[in-house]
Amino acid sequence: MAKEQYLIKNVEVKYPRLDQPYDYSPTAGREGKGGFVPSAPSSTAKYSTHFLMNEAAAEDLYNKMDTAYSSARKESWPKDMPPPAKVFVETDDGRFEGKTNIASSYNGNTVKPPTHFDAKMEVLKEGFQLTRGSIVNLVVELVPYNFNGHGVNLRIRQVQVLQLAEQMQSASSLLQVEDGYSADTPTFGPKNDVADDMPDIEELVEEPKKVVSMKKEKAASPASEIDMQGLVSKWGAKRKAD
Repeated sequence: MAKEQYLIKNVEVKYPRLDQPYDYSPTAGREGKGGFVPSAPSSTAKYSTHFLMNEAAAEDLYNKMDTAYSSARKESWPKDMPPPAKVFVETDDGRFEGKTNIASSYNGNTVKPPTHFDAKMEVLKEGFQLTRGSIVNLVVELVPYNFNGHGVNLRIRQVQVLQLAEQMQSASSLLQVEDGYSADTPTFGPKNDVADDMPDIEELVEEPKKVVSMKKEKAASPASEIDMQGLVSKWGAKRKAD
C-alpha cells in the first residue's frame, strides 16, 4: 500500500548524505568520535539529510504528521503524536530543524538513492552530490510507526534543487591540530636586499580614515524546551501537551 506523500518547500539542507548510502561508524570522526561514512547498501546504511525551515513550514508539516499518525493509529499505540519539541529542534535563528531518511536496503532488496531534479524539472545524474546550505524542495512519505518510540518517519523520495550552494571544503579526519603555521598569524618571507634600495613612498599613502566601531547586538539565546512546549497550543487543533 502506497504511503501518503508530502512536499516540503524551500528548505535549507544540512548534512546532506543523499548521493550514496552512509552508515554510522563510532570511530570515523575527528579525535576518535563517531561519524557517517560511505557504505554498501544495508538495513542500517541510509540516504539522509537534515533540513531547516521557518515556523510556518514547521507548523504545516507537524500538523500533516499529526493527521497521518491519528489516521494510522492502532488501539495499542500511544494516543497522541509527540509534541513539536520532540519532533523538531529550534535553532538559534528561530528556524526549526527536521530530518528525513530512507534505508538503502529493505527486505534484502537494494533501494536506489532519492531522485534529484533541478529547478526546471530536469533529472540530475545518479550520484549527484547535494551541498550543505542548498535550498530545495523535498518529497517525503509520511510513515507512522510505533516501534522503539512512536511518531511519523519522513521517508525521503525526491529532491528538487532550487539553489545549489558552493561546496565547502572539510579536512580529512586523518588530519589533526599541530603546532606551526596559522592563517591568523602573519608570516614573513626571506629578506629581499633589493627592497632596501627602493625609494620611500610613505608620503604617497593617505592617512587612513578613522573607523567607527559598531557594537554587535547580542544574539538571542535558543528557546528552552519549556518554551517549545508552548508551540503545542499554537500548532494543531488538539492542543496536546507533552
